[in-house]
Amino acid sequence: MSWVDDLKERWRALDRRLAQDMLRSFEARSGRVDMPQGGVRSLDLVGVRALLEPGALPLIEHHWATWCDACLEDLPRVEELHVRLTGRARVVGVSWERFADARLAAEVVGHVEQFQHAHGLTFLNAVFDGGHDALIRGLSLPVDTIPITRVVDRDGGVLRVFHGPLDDEDVRQLLELLG
Repeated sequence: MSWVDDLKERWRALDRRLAQDMLRSFEARSGRVDMPQGGVRSLDLVGVRALLEPGALPLIEHHWATWCDACLEDLPRVEELHVRLTGRARVVGVSWERFADARLAAEVVGHVEQFQHAHGLTFLNAVFDGGHDALIRGLSLPVDTIPITRVVDRDGGVLRVFHGPLDDEDVRQLLELLG
């Protein structure tokens, strides 16, 4: 195969991937994909982006992992926000579990599900099935440490980013932002 043929094939493959990504995103926004309503699901970057798409409600996007001590301190407040804001905002967690766990995605999802159940967490979570750098770049996260909580309006504008565990003042400000 000549270098021209190789280049053409790579271009076709890129076109196919872009088309698939656009279709998945459209389907997720239009409700044609069975997006999870609760529990935990392993998702690639396209899936995570679709899950975090702006919608009818503002979004509280929370990044965490079971191995993160600061996250363990934070999770009860995130769950409280989920319960208090039901119908007014969506709370979605993005677990960074795979960055410290070499097990298969299904095993990691099972571990996060058990953790979620044991700690009474009812908000939706996705386990990112990819690398740390891909998530940071793909979601334009301002830092590469957890916990991170972003408040996003219905149009996708980031209203506020909280670094580290939420305290009472952060929760007050977050609730104020969402009215």
